[in-house]
Amino acid sequence: MAERTPSSLLLQTPLARVAIDPLGARLSSLVIRPAPHVEFVTCVVGNAPGTAKNPLRMAGAIIGRTANRWKEWPLHGGPGTLHHREWSILHSSASSVVLTLDSPHLENGYPGHLSLTCSYTLHDAELRVVLEATLKNGAEKTPFSPTHHPYFSIANAPGPKHSLTIYQNGVKKPFNIPTDIPTDLYVPCSSGPDGVLAELHYGSIRLGIGGNFPGVQVYCSAGMKDEGFAPMGALCVEPMHPVNSDQWIYLGNTAVFEFTYRWSFS
Repeated sequence: MAERTPSSLLLQTPLARVAIDPLGARLSSLVIRPAPHVEFVTCVVGNAPGTAKNPLRMAGAIIGRTANRWKEWPLHGGPGTLHHREWSILHSSASSVVLTLDSPHLENGYPGHLSLTCSYTLHDAELRVVLEATLKNGAEKTPFSPTHHPYFSIANAPGPKHSLTIYQNGVKKPFNIPTDIPTDLYVPCSSGPDGVLAELHYGSIRLGIGGNFPGVQVYCSAGMKDEGFAPMGALCVEPMHPVNSDQWIYLGNTAVFEFTYRWSFS
């Protein structure tokens, strides 16, 4: 079984350690080390260390039913929804965790009863997150456009210079950190190498961010003082669908959303 602490499940391999919090099916941290006998380096932070457990917190969580802004539907699904709730642990091991949650018919106005699972699987150089949602009853269809919302540490990352690259039609578009990063940016993407949509570079560490989505949204951590982040202490790069993009699940059908985080060293 995965090691259980009061607030997280720990997944470990020789080259990586991941903490998962059932509150919001949340990635609390991803810690990697570039070589044996080298100190662990924190490259991804979902929740800043030492902050109080706040159910409204979104950093690191699964967001929905609808993330972003979509017509009349609540931003990020409204109060009491996926990232606010404690998910149940269906399975856990040293390398994987599966969490489940039911979202009832008319929760925050959304039609239909959704049954959800979220799995985290850790390999030496990859963390794979798979979210599955099935419309069970209560409506013929329901809107569903989620995302995964981790914040990638910048302030504590190794290396003198950090940068972000986003793939657009096979072409790399570079962004310097922090000068080129706005507080709210959606960039349409086409997958680069190995299905990567964007890359964060921390000196010699490359972190590739992928998923089965047509773009990424980028945020800095401005306005997140209560979560323990300085304005440019962390960066959110979330695969997702664009604003007002019609994404539906139909009765009896299951939608599958994938998020991947792959790291390498130069």
